[in-house]
Amino acid sequence: MRVAKPVIAIAAVLLVLGVLFFSFDWNVLRGPLSQYVSHRFERSFSITANLKVKVARITEIVAHDVLLGNAPWSKDKTMATARRIALKLNLAALFSDEALLSEVVLQVQGHHESGDSR
Repeated sequence: MRVAKPVIAIAAVLLVLGVLFFSFDWNVLRGPLSQYVSHRFERSFSITANLKVKVARITEIVAHDVLLGNAPWSKDKTMATARRIALKLNLAALFSDEALLSEVVLQVQGHHESGDSR
């Protein structure tokens, strides 16, 4: 019976972690994700509405109301906005030579270009 108690304890911990992971509110990551992307692109970035992640072998990430700022030298503050961006990622591809992104869907509400628009 001594082996059964640690096995039950490990199973219980894994079950609790699984429930927390699959019921996680991904919206709490909008701020940190926006800061990371802003830093990497050296321009403002924000997700102002819902962020959903459905974790599976093909994981789906959906962000609503996304804004990408323009370069500091541009007259326009906003480069692009999107009503919805959806990505499908093959998590197994992280460990192989397969394509990581299997689908990208972009629903645009507006597009701004810097420079001459003749």
